[in-house]
Amino acid sequence: MRSVSFVAAYALLAVYPLSFYLASTFDVGLVRVLQVGYAISCAGWLMLLGRVWRDGSNRLVEQPPVGGIVCLLLAAVLLRLALLPAPPSDDVHRYVWEGRVRIAGFNPYVLAPDDERLAHLRDDSWAQINHPDHPAIYPPWSQALCAGVAAVCPHPFAVKVLVLAADLLTILVLVAWLRRRGEDPRWVAVYALCPVVLSAFARQAHLDAVMVLALACFLQRCDRNARDGPRAGPASRANGIGVRRAVLTGAVLGFAVGAKWVPLLLLPWWVVWVALGAGKRIRDFATPAAGLASAVVVFAIPALFYADAGRALIGPLRSFADNFHNLDAARQVLALALNPTTLEWTARGIVLVTIAATAFRRVEPARAALWTIGTAMLLAPTFHPWYLTWLLPALCVRRAWPWLVLAVTMVFASEGDHLRETTGDWSMPAWVVKWVFAPFFAAVALQAASRLARRVRESRRSPSQPTTSPPA
Repeated sequence: MRSVSFVAAYALLAVYPLSFYLASTFDVGLVRVLQVGYAISCAGWLMLLGRVWRDGSNRLVEQPPVGGIVCLLLAAVLLRLALLPAPPSDDVHRYVWEGRVRIAGFNPYVLAPDDERLAHLRDDSWAQINHPDHPAIYPPWSQALCAGVAAVCPHPFAVKVLVLAADLLTILVLVAWLRRRGEDPRWVAVYALCPVVLSAFARQAHLDAVMVLALACFLQRCDRNARDGPRAGPASRANGIGVRRAVLTGAVLGFAVGAKWVPLLLLPWWVVWVALGAGKRIRDFATPAAGLASAVVVFAIPALFYADAGRALIGPLRSFADNFHNLDAARQVLALALNPTTLEWTARGIVLVTIAATAFRRVEPARAALWTIGTAMLLAPTFHPWYLTWLLPALCVRRAWPWLVLAVTMVFASEGDHLRETTGDWSMPAWVVKWVFAPFFAAVALQAASRLARRVRESRRSPSQPTTSPPA
């Protein structure tokens, strides 16, 4: 019976790539068919996670099932290969274009795609770039990877291969992380078989996959350093962090920030976490300083090739935040009581308080990522469905069900793609925002109420129990 449920779950997951082929074969609306396929795949994903949870794999296990993880990894690979021929998102054309611009000796942070000085570089792919009046917003390591792809094979399919490689490596990192923690490695299904990941990376080929890989490596190293303890050697303190490990972990963080700005939110937490070590006061400044220097150096390596852009390295990012709004449910709620200026400062204040709380409460790595990145995502002016992939590596280790609910309700977000396909309008209907986020906030409230009730029950049981003297 158990094997039947797993087979049924995998069959439902296969509906998503199958829906792409059905839409292509029968010439029907691609977005609508993918919506249905996505919803059915979510049912298979939840069925699989429920089966893993029912098997008791939320507890530590001594001998994880090898056959189960092999089948899961095989399914993850096959689903990705099935979606490889699917047309990527229009962001991929920008990746290729900005790589070609750099190879040609121009700076994509300075010149937007529609700049006439780049007219001689235009090809068929150029016409498919979205927002051609905006220069590059991706950080230096992403630009370096785009330039590398453009130098080898300036074609969108080459980007899909790069993203697929990063995606599959992330799965292997997460399996190793779960095994090291002594947990059932089948929890990697939270990431490996999530329809959001299949859509964002296998189908659309967003370059966020490189950052997600680096972020998973960073969190895994932090968790490993915290758990190794005395085994790390005499050069380490009680939490297993020495200068060498801090430098290596800092280098991974520097690369992650260079691939996407998001992991920068974890920098304060990590510096304080390394500095505090096993104590309650900061006594070691050399170790966090070495790690921070390593992160800066790794980040700066490709940035030197774009240094002539000056402040334009981050200027377009600010313009993007000011001019584009999508699925900003939390900000819409705050806007009911706050004016735009107060709203901006309130959102920034909440994010800063969350960062400080994770840093000085010494929150574990996975939870720190969920708190800091999750809060920033909810309060950002733009929330695209693939942003959820930033949290999924941490969710493999620290299951937070409201975020998994949000991954399911993201099926409604593709309504924006349908409108853009039919009308050319980029705006998101108000009902879509409600249907996407209302179940998420309801799940958060339900989880908070459940935890509060559990604490109340525990406090009622905890009053001093009458102590009995042992028999003489």
